Amino acid sequence: MNEDRPRPTPRTLDPSDWQDIRAQGHRMLDDMLDYLEHIRERPVWQPIPQPVRDMFHESLPIQPTDLATAHASFMRDVLPYAVGNAHGCMAAARQWACWQRCWRLG
Repeated sequence: MNEDRPRPTPRTLDPSDWQDIRAQGHRMLDDMLDYLEHIRERPVWQPIPQPVRDMFHESLPIQPTDLATAHASFMRDVLPYAVGNAHGCMAAARQWACWQRCWRLG
């Protein structure tokens, strides 16, 4: 009797197209490696434009979006304004500050 009933489709987080997700993953990795390769050509810091700041005060989306769209948003609206340790000038500044601190203590 139960055999006649349709089985529910299992819920999964697996992508519907593994080849597509693999290709997008390669694009994402390539973009990050390109960013790191050319980071010394970028400014150490740049201000976040007001339209980008305003975007972070909007409500979060309720509906899902595809990975390519999320990645494009990250590359456009987040990565260019990241503050962190990636830039060589920032690493050199930290090293210099550490050396000065140690020298004064010694």
